Amino acid sequence: MSTTRTRPERSDQMTTARPRDLRALWRATLALLVPVPALAMAAQVLLSPYAVNASFPEMLAGVSADPSREQLSLWAGFVFTLTVIPSVCALAWVSRRRAPWLSLVGAVLALIGFTVGFYLPGGGGAALLAAQQALDPVKATAISDAIWAQPIVSVSLAVFLAGTSLGLLLLSLAMWRSHAIPRWMSVCLAVSVPWHLLGLGGTVGTAASWLLTAVACLGATRALLLMSNDQFDLPPGWNSLHGAESSSAFDARTLWRMLLAVTTPWIAALVAVGRFLLPYDMSDAPRTIFEAMLTHPAYETAMAWSGVLLIPACVSGVTAVAFLSRRRAPILTTIGLLLAFVGFVCLMAGDGFGSLIAQVVARHPELDSTTAYALGHGIESSVLSSVTGNLFVFGHLIGTAILGIALWRARMVPSWLAIALAVSQPIHLISVLIGNRPLDLVGWGSTALGFAAAGWALLRMDNADFDLEPLV
Repeated sequence: MSTTRTRPERSDQMTTARPRDLRALWRATLALLVPVPALAMAAQVLLSPYAVNASFPEMLAGVSADPSREQLSLWAGFVFTLTVIPSVCALAWVSRRRAPWLSLVGAVLALIGFTVGFYLPGGGGAALLAAQQALDPVKATAISDAIWAQPIVSVSLAVFLAGTSLGLLLLSLAMWRSHAIPRWMSVCLAVSVPWHLLGLGGTVGTAASWLLTAVACLGATRALLLMSNDQFDLPPGWNSLHGAESSSAFDARTLWRMLLAVTTPWIAALVAVGRFLLPYDMSDAPRTIFEAMLTHPAYETAMAWSGVLLIPACVSGVTAVAFLSRRRAPILTTIGLLLAFVGFVCLMAGDGFGSLIAQVVARHPELDSTTAYALGHGIESSVLSSVTGNLFVFGHLIGTAILGIALWRARMVPSWLAIALAVSQPIHLISVLIGNRPLDLVGWGSTALGFAAAGWALLRMDNADFDLEPLV
């Protein structure tokens, strides 16, 4: 791997205008977010009006008796989805310099596990809709059972359990080795992992296990708040030509760069191809769309498996751009990353139950299609899905454009590639408004191209310009 550094094209002209230092804001934000997903998961477990690992009929009975609790539980799950990626990254960030390899492997495994878990069919939302619409419980249960019997669900569940468990255990060991948090807090994280899996103590016990995870996360919060900006990240305007020796040794930073670089374009590319090949028009009536999905199960299956394979890279593109521009355009990077991160997470973090219904019914004609349509359309039309969809639209359209401008300001890639990223989502918006699929392919394809350019720049970057060096 070449270690040739990528430099801003006009680094000699940028020394007079030092960018604003936002590292304290970034530290405080991460510190606030670290314990949130564990607390949200504990809240979701306690709020659910049915026991942990309940069957679909038991879910139906619970939500029928207390639908408001299930609605609150679903919102808690949404908070978990939005915050679990930054939480895992923050855990790795505080231990990465003294336990770099444990932090790297633990974070990658945990991120793979949690993001693939986004695709699992929760069942609670479907049960709530079935109860609210008075659907036949036998038919709804048959659909739920068929969904959970799909190979893609079994694979996703296995990856989720293995990735999150092993990843969090390795992160707890990284915390122990690095002294990043008090060691008893590292033990709390290690103990909570098998407790999650075993579900000891039922609902209360499972919630307690996530609260124990939150305790360990509070240790990372403390560590982030206590460390200095220079211990947290490279300063704004940093350039190793003037601040440090070139770093050509292979260390964990090299692998971080490589992993981030090679995963940048694929989600945008998947959306570009998927939207171009849609077997229906987005303007079609919901029933027409459902019927088209039933008659094209191969497309639905291919997109589902592609989504599971690529979902761990759902924010790689925006993160790669942010790593390139954060020190030379910190304000634009902060705003763009916040919006785009939320948008791309909401793109991938839907309820797997609704997205699998059509292909399951297509392969099992004995299932009732009317009930399946009611469940699928109900999930897509729910308040939570509407909020998720609006956050996706607003976040990825505006955030990606701002990140493109930040990348152009940072001069870390050729200007035309940064501009292509900045205008890519406005092009996508125009294509949607006029119903032009080839133009949409250009729009999302330009997003993928811009992300790929950021990845290539990361591959060529020196470790000293990428992150602080590991400590012995």
